[in-house]
Amino acid sequence: MTNKTATPNFTIALLLRACLCCLFLSSFSISSSASLFGSDSNDPLQDEAQDLPSLPPKNTDLVEFQPFPSSSLDFYLDRKSLKVIQKVLIKFTVVIKNSSGTSQTLYTGIDCNQFTYRLYGSLQSDGSWKTIESDWKRIPNQGYNQYQAYLSRNGMCTGETANTNFNQIMESIR
Repeated sequence: MTNKTATPNFTIALLLRACLCCLFLSSFSISSSASLFGSDSNDPLQDEAQDLPSLPPKNTDLVEFQPFPSSSLDFYLDRKSLKVIQKVLIKFTVVIKNSSGTSQTLYTGIDCNQFTYRLYGSLQSDGSWKTIESDWKRIPNQGYNQYQAYLSRNGMCTGETANTNFNQIMESIR
């Protein structure tokens, strides 16, 4: 019977393989492993993106705000579209108009806890909403016409939670 003892080179090779395997497995992020094993229903970011507004905003419901004094665009928040989900996520419709009168209407969400935003949909010329497949993005601190940062810092978020006092939001952004 032969003695089968591991040589130092063989032991090092096994350890190296084990380390590489652990490194590979740990490279999966928490979010991707959550999608592999089901999503957490308490996660506000897993909300239904299909809950787009049923109608376009009415002009009488639009509240003007200016994220930057030098902006050549006009920004309006639809006060009737505000919706808070699980205390951290606030959804709303914003209308952006240029000087020629052309406008873009977007349904947007801000996660006050993570300081991120996501576009859910855009209003089409026929009055219907089109879903936008977008990921959550960090709200930029600076930038031309970054309305998400302005709104989150001026009333939509109170710390890491969404402001549920919609009248206060309207007063803060004017």
